[in-house]
Amino acid sequence: MSKNINALLRRLNRENCDVFDNVREIPHKDIEVSWTGEYPHLCAGTWEILLSGEDVSYIIPKNIRFSPMNTEKNYHQWHFENWLDVWETVHQGLPFDEWLSKNYQWVKKLPLDSSQYNELYDAIRKEDWIHGSCGGCI
Repeated sequence: MSKNINALLRRLNRENCDVFDNVREIPHKDIEVSWTGEYPHLCAGTWEILLSGEDVSYIIPKNIRFSPMNTEKNYHQWHFENWLDVWETVHQGLPFDEWLSKNYQWVKKLPLDSSQYNELYDAIRKEDWIHGSCGGCI
């Protein structure tokens, strides 16, 4: 694990009053993340996280379980201009460090070694979406 991630975890643990609670040895887990929404209702889905086949989706708080995760990447989005639908690429979302800081309260509850947090972020990022990105509401 990089020094930056170790420093971030130490800061987050101090801020959350559980010093080094999540710095523990946990066997490596295979991470599978999926978003169940699809065209024409991409926004009507839910996040699913499987760690070595075990469904741990219930750990994701309800207020974000049915929403975009706001990871940093290029998203495709549409809007209307003069009665025509126009598609564009927008770069938005939180980079890993900021995303982990914002989501640490639930991420630390996953039965996942902290060395795999970046892998979790990347798996979520591959499935992440924003409103207006599938064109179903055109």
